[in-house]
Amino acid sequence: MWHVTITVVFLVVGLFAGATFAVTGPGEGVAFKALRPATDPKSYYPGFGYELTILKEGTVMEAESGRWHGGTRPLPCDIVFEKDVAVKLRDGTTIYTDVFRPVGDGPFPVIVAWSGYGKQGGIQTHSDGPQLWGKLGLSTDPRPEWISGLQKFEGPDPAEWCLHGYVVVNPDSRGAFMSEGHHLVFGEQEGKDGADLIEWAGTQPWSNGKVGMQGNSWLGVMQWFIAAERPPHLAAIAPWEGFCDMYRDFVMIGGIPAPGFTDLITSLEFGPGMIEDLRTMVSEQPLMSPYWKSKRANIEAIEVPVYAVYRTAPALHRTAECFPRLKSPKWLRFQNTSEWYNQYVPEYMDDLRRFFDHYLKGIDNGWESTPQVRLAVFDPGLPVEESANSQYSDAPMYASVREIDRPEESWPLPDTQYRKMYLNARKRKLSYTRPLVPKTVRYDSTRQLGKSTFTYQFDKDTELTGYFTVKLWVELKGAKDGDLFVTLDKLSKHGKNLGNVCKTQMRISHRELDLERSTDWWPVHTHETRKFLSPGEVVPVMIGMPGTSVYIHEGQKLRLKISGIGNGTFPFPWEENEGIHIIHSGGQYDSYMRAPFIER
Repeated sequence: MWHVTITVVFLVVGLFAGATFAVTGPGEGVAFKALRPATDPKSYYPGFGYELTILKEGTVMEAESGRWHGGTRPLPCDIVFEKDVAVKLRDGTTIYTDVFRPVGDGPFPVIVAWSGYGKQGGIQTHSDGPQLWGKLGLSTDPRPEWISGLQKFEGPDPAEWCLHGYVVVNPDSRGAFMSEGHHLVFGEQEGKDGADLIEWAGTQPWSNGKVGMQGNSWLGVMQWFIAAERPPHLAAIAPWEGFCDMYRDFVMIGGIPAPGFTDLITSLEFGPGMIEDLRTMVSEQPLMSPYWKSKRANIEAIEVPVYAVYRTAPALHRTAECFPRLKSPKWLRFQNTSEWYNQYVPEYMDDLRRFFDHYLKGIDNGWESTPQVRLAVFDPGLPVEESANSQYSDAPMYASVREIDRPEESWPLPDTQYRKMYLNARKRKLSYTRPLVPKTVRYDSTRQLGKSTFTYQFDKDTELTGYFTVKLWVELKGAKDGDLFVTLDKLSKHGKNLGNVCKTQMRISHRELDLERSTDWWPVHTHETRKFLSPGEVVPVMIGMPGTSVYIHEGQKLRLKISGIGNGTFPFPWEENEGIHIIHSGGQYDSYMRAPFIER
């Protein structure tokens, strides 16, 4: 291999007319906290400075250099690698990006993987990262033969894409590692920064002017925000797992503060300045505010084609809730492994290449005839060997499915039949008939075992696909507010828990609905005010659960559990629970679970 060292500064061209720029920093109403510098040994940063190198075909990167991580796939072609290329954003801030491109003059289409986790360094994919995820019951590892090690965390593998005539651009976002500024955590401003990079990439000599984006988690989330800025050279995006509303879908689901996961990922960042302190922002601005509104992507503004991927049960990223809001050409695929594994499955890489070949290369390959939705029907309790894609059962977080990639017309499915299953407090069951006589159940909201459960046993095989909605009439004794944690599990006919179907949470004082944005299948809350309860007051609370698909066999059961204590991986530091929660059902109290039945 050889390299030359050149000092270059690139300017963004073709920025949008009339664009304005504002970054809120320390002292301007947004809380920031210190970052460790890129020189910290835990950053695994390989050193700063521009380099131009040819990575030779056949090289195994893990063996070639300790700075590359994961994967045993030899490079399938020569790759031009430019390290630490400077890109100037519209406000003069310089960020740095790595560029991987095929040998030759091109021009080539470009795929951008935007994040701040580290284009090369980063704890996430080095020794400490996999150990950390392992302690949480997760794994970042696909099969090693699928990846070369050139990929950034959660991003596309340049070895795969350069082989097929694409450039891969891996930036360190504002404030990450050696990029200037303070590190942002999602939102409108980071979307503007990403749009600037898209325009830079679309106007380079090696670019054909068509830029796409791909990646999951942070890399998926930011595609929504960047695409909403409508950079002219952006041609398609592929958010393979990524929410679009940070308040409602991530740190304040149901109005309950849950900064634990954000604390974790921001603690693993490095940079020259500071990083947004989400824990403090949650504490200081627990209600919807301009700050949180800037963290909600304007999905309706997106104009480019979208290929999205979603994993339910658990639904860490509520991608499926973003999908119906899209106005542009769109496709959604459900999957049943960890997002990191699914990212590199060869058959889905081929599928993604068809998408990008069509929109970034202009190839008429029939992509537009791809079903808009490809569904995975989960079947907790189904033996792995009977699962529809058991060949991938080595995947972390693998869940058995009755069907995989089932073609559907749209999401939610247009032939969904929603049925109310009423809570019967006397029998502790769910019923299609509303009880005539009012009854209550209660539990101590402060006890780990405090809960109320309601079950239903199915007398025939049943598919439930779409959105479960729960309406509860709630009274509080000894408190003016409370947190409801709602879990839906599938049980065997003998009562054994076979697995989770979906779960969510709701702070009772945040129950006010946004009537303009709510739909029949998805209640949206304003989170603009807190409505506390008076002694003896009974109020209705509407709770939406993430989209899912589950198959129930004859004799199996669903169990709805309501409790006052969350059971997630991370604790809820500011739970609003004291006293007794009382659930009313029957008579004038139409507490129910509305379920999405599919009958064909």
